[in-house]
Amino acid sequence: MKILLADDHTLFRDGFSMIISATTIDAEIYPADNWNEALSLIQKQSFDIALLDLFMPGNKPWQQELSTFMSHASNVPVCIVSASNNQSHINQAFKLGVKGYIRKTSGASEVKRALSSVLNGGHYRDWKISPPPESIKTADLKLTRRQKEILMLIADGNSNKQISLLLSISESTVKRHVYDLFKALGAKNRVDAVQIAKKQHLLIDQ
Repeated sequence: MKILLADDHTLFRDGFSMIISATTIDAEIYPADNWNEALSLIQKQSFDIALLDLFMPGNKPWQQELSTFMSHASNVPVCIVSASNNQSHINQAFKLGVKGYIRKTSGASEVKRALSSVLNGGHYRDWKISPPPESIKTADLKLTRRQKEILMLIADGNSNKQISLLLSISESTVKRHVYDLFKALGAKNRVDAVQIAKKQHLLIDQ
């Protein structure tokens, strides 16, 4: 598996590489320490995933650098690995198309869950810095905290199996919560649930 890891702090990059190697089979890591190097690598080679710090040296604000990078990584899932807990930064990154946002303080198990979710076509958000209660309005519908989490994850395109990994609960428990969520929304299926949530303005930044 080819992984692009871009971060300007060599010590962190080396340490994170060790975590990836310990949790990912046959990981081949290509390092970069600024936006220009990351862009050059993504233009020349194909990768299975790209892991980027937001605040690397570059010629433009990180939003513009990320936008340019994303335009060359249309077939590569991109995860941000950052020390920033700024909700605005997180929202902007997802709007630009990233699939995950991992804190630099994350442990090996959390990194493994994040990579597994993104590599399997899903998204990863750390609810400790992106909590569902702040992301979902529930003025008329009384949803539990878990239902709010699952609604956001469904809207992000995650399967029951991916949700179970992200929330560290069994797949059967996820299915039960999904059933209860559908019942609360009056939805027939996942697509219907997301459409209802959007129509009732339950989801923000979707």
